[in-house]
Amino acid sequence: MDMQLTGYDSPVTTTVTSFLANLPELLGSMFAQGSRVLCIADFADFRYVQFWAEGNTLVAEVISNMHLDEKPLTVQQEQMLVADGWNPPTLEGTPNYWIEVGSRAQIPELTRRVQRAVLDVLGQGRTPELLTCEVKTWNPGNIAYLSRDEARAQSRVRLQGEHHGHEDEGSDR
Repeated sequence: MDMQLTGYDSPVTTTVTSFLANLPELLGSMFAQGSRVLCIADFADFRYVQFWAEGNTLVAEVISNMHLDEKPLTVQQEQMLVADGWNPPTLEGTPNYWIEVGSRAQIPELTRRVQRAVLDVLGQGRTPELLTCEVKTWNPGNIAYLSRDEARAQSRVRLQGEHHGHEDEGSDR
């Protein structure tokens, strides 16, 4: 069964609570899809988590300070991510904190790690009002001929500067 995709330009607005509650199903569907599929959850403060699934691999990423010029993560928040099993960003590879899993059995633990990152590190959903996020899922079909790492690099969404009303082509997610 194919996963229902929103398309890159058609995000769905939902509460952070609903996004986190439905995360196990979302990640399970992405893993089961088999083909390349991406998901980004953008929060109101320009922070995000994103996911890449292909074959028997699912990669989760949490924004790093490489993309945060305002309200950067504190040293304590960065240490919390690493202590929880997130790999640190690298300039030559993945510019975000990341975790890769290779089996469906690892999805519950990945879900817990993403939930802790969203709530405890990024501070989403920790206020009395209902916070929302925009979630989009899509298949980057135009890069099917590339290797997984090349395709991930090509499909990164440019964000730095976007919240200032302009696009900085030198920065990517």
